[in-house]
Amino acid sequence: MKVHWKRTLFIFLFTLWASGGFLFSSQNSYAAESGVSVIFDALPGVNPKILPLDGRVPVALRVIIRLEQYSAFCGYPSITSFRWSVLAEFSNTADQTFVTKTVSFERTSAVVSREISDTIVIQDTGVGRTEDYTYKLYALIECHDGTNAAESSRVSVTAGSGDTTYTCVAPEGSGYIYACSPANLSTCSDNPKCAGKPCFQIRKSLCGDPAPPPGPTPPPGGPGVPGPTGQPVTFNFEIQNPLKINSFLEFFTTIAVWITNIAIPIAVVLIVYAGILFLTAGAVPANVSRARTILTYVIIGLAVILIGRGFISLIESVLNLGGSTTSPTTTVSPTTSVPAKCDLANPCPSGYVCNRSQACIREPVGQCTLSNPCPSGFICNSQLKCVLDE
Repeated sequence: MKVHWKRTLFIFLFTLWASGGFLFSSQNSYAAESGVSVIFDALPGVNPKILPLDGRVPVALRVIIRLEQYSAFCGYPSITSFRWSVLAEFSNTADQTFVTKTVSFERTSAVVSREISDTIVIQDTGVGRTEDYTYKLYALIECHDGTNAAESSRVSVTAGSGDTTYTCVAPEGSGYIYACSPANLSTCSDNPKCAGKPCFQIRKSLCGDPAPPPGPTPPPGGPGVPGPTGQPVTFNFEIQNPLKINSFLEFFTTIAVWITNIAIPIAVVLIVYAGILFLTAGAVPANVSRARTILTYVIIGLAVILIGRGFISLIESVLNLGGSTTSPTTTVSPTTSVPAKCDLANPCPSGYVCNRSQACIREPVGQCTLSNPCPSGFICNSQLKCVLDE
């Protein structure tokens, strides 16, 4: 049976191009800088960091993203989201993930900064352990497709062992300690150090250890402090996106990456097959022509895949030019106002420029590209900066 290589390769390569095939996805960009930094803290403001009895641990993150680097690293020029997770590091087993969420942002500046506060739950009763255990918690930032972009430093949270006992926080030297009740009384009245101080439960192994300075009242669910009984408990219900995508374009990008991962091995197999045909051309001279045809179409196909990403990005940028623009605000802050008409006597405040209509408009930030064009009234100069269209 005669195989029509031209027709088969053409159908195969056209399918790749129509799917938006990209030769390299973000998984091949590990060597690039992600442009992401993250500062993480667990039980912020509390020292020492002791796991609460109810296992609820407040966490705080500050994520700073340099948008141009992040977009290039993730392989998606119009990316508008990132995923963050809180994990515990273990030496002999895989790290445990406590929470994973997605944060969206607008591409209005060169740098994106987000402050995140949440609560994770660590189910650890401590019963049956003979010594304290330390959780090394850290935050992980990922691209929309799960590519690791940044990790934070580790924060240690100690989980005590053994049964619980009642205690108070008493001064000791220049700091404070957990002063436990010898008879495990709920009032701590058998410990003179606890006179007039709130009494709450901790794990027995923490008795005598350093304690955070006491507040006016023990915080519900704080370190070693059980939450008040009888209060309603709120549970957050969320359906996770199994595809881990946030837009129609990301869906096609994911499909394209999957198809490309199959296409490259097929191209290698065809090249090897063409080489075999060349080697056996002595007995069958027609194999030379067939091998050349196969190599020609493989090279054309790889070229189409290589330029596919840039072609689709160009179409996306052209479509984005028709998007709506946001009118500039009329105030910078409660104490700084923008003049109705700007001139030499009434200049615009910092962050604004005076256009040809003598109106103060926000000065564009960052570099201008096809995916991040200048707003109306500005042009992109040779340094990729938005300047007034004089």
